[in-house]
Amino acid sequence: MSAQYIDWATARKLVLSRLTQWVQSLPAAERMLKISWGTYLLSPDDMIRHVTILDDLGRQIVAAELNKISQEVGITYIIAG
Repeated sequence: MSAQYIDWATARKLVLSRLTQWVQSLPAAERMLKISWGTYLLSPDDMIRHVTILDDLGRQIVAAELNKISQEVGITYIIAG
C-alpha cells in the first residue's frame, strides 16, 4: 500500500462522497433510522451533518470511513494538519 498525505478538507470531501452515495442508495424511510456508531446513535443523515461541519464526532467519522476507503483503493491516507 502506498501512502498519501491529505488535509482535513480533502478527507472530508472523500468521505462525504462515500456517505452521500450510501445514503442515496437507501430507501427514504431508512435514512432516518438510528444506527449504533461507537457510543452514539446516529442516522445516516446525522453522520453526513457531523462530517459536513467537521466537529469532533465528524472527525472521528472521517477517520474511520477514510480507513475503509484506504482498504478498498489500496492507498493509505494520512491526514496531516
